[in-house]
Amino acid sequence: MITTLAEILPAAARTHTDRIALIVEDRQFSFRELDALSNRVANGLGAIGVNPGDRVSLFGPNSWEWMVSYYGIVKTGAVVNPLSSMLTPEEVSYSMTDAGARAVLASSDKASTLPLKGVGNLTDVVLWGEAPIEWAAMLSDWLQHASADYAAARSKPSDLAVICYTSGTTGRPKGAMQSQRSVVGAAVGTALMAARTADDRIVTALPLFHVYGSSVFNAAMIAGSTLKRVLCMHAAVALAAVGSVPDEAKGELAKAYVILKPGVEVSGADLVSHCREHLAAYKVPRAVQFVASVPTTSSGKIMRRRLNEVDDGSFAVN
Repeated sequence: MITTLAEILPAAARTHTDRIALIVEDRQFSFRELDALSNRVANGLGAIGVNPGDRVSLFGPNSWEWMVSYYGIVKTGAVVNPLSSMLTPEEVSYSMTDAGARAVLASSDKASTLPLKGVGNLTDVVLWGEAPIEWAAMLSDWLQHASADYAAARSKPSDLAVICYTSGTTGRPKGAMQSQRSVVGAAVGTALMAARTADDRIVTALPLFHVYGSSVFNAAMIAGSTLKRVLCMHAAVALAAVGSVPDEAKGELAKAYVILKPGVEVSGADLVSHCREHLAAYKVPRAVQFVASVPTTSSGKIMRRRLNEVDDGSFAVN
């Protein structure tokens, strides 16, 4: 089960590999590509001395560089400090100093807004964009030359993961300290309550630095893999696919399609009990159907949109 931010992208890359994970304008990235790019960022951060628990600010408009920087930061075990792209220089300096930022990754158009090295704990500035700046390192150098392999730092669910700042409309902004558990839980809840699956495409204009913006993009990375992974943890299950059944109150609820290992017997009720041990109640499948096969692509990927071809119409756990 995913319990920390550093696990999200590697888990998605293992499950979905070359499927499209992100589309930005005319560029597409697979899950494997995003994972490798964020590994390069993590290695770059390690090279400048960023350690688990250090604060690293992230400042810029929505972009693929923002995304790979976010996942690179969390892989090091550092605490990510996402900043509103609309902040003034004074506001940026206050938030970074208050958070104790050791480094900042930012878009080059925000360079003039950043505090100078030596202010507070700041020792390193890394920029993405076309215009190199003499006093800053360039993210593009890391993405081209750093290793694409990285073993993520181990974090506990209770560890600090993110420091987001309030808008500060009635006083100084305040840093909201979020644990690994709270950020991952918000993302999983977003994915499941919105019935997100691996076959969905999500269009978002939400700012990535916002708490809800982060829940949406983390949910998109998690979607379709949490319940399936828990089902496949059961010793009797060879393969599981997750579809949906209609529900009057919520629109859709999860239905599991399960292929058992040869010579093994288990009931749907047993699998539901297994899921209850590992998942919150609202994540547990409302129906389980045992099948001989599920529709797959030529490369073996489950085709969720065609699960209706094997569906028997049951809404029950047998």
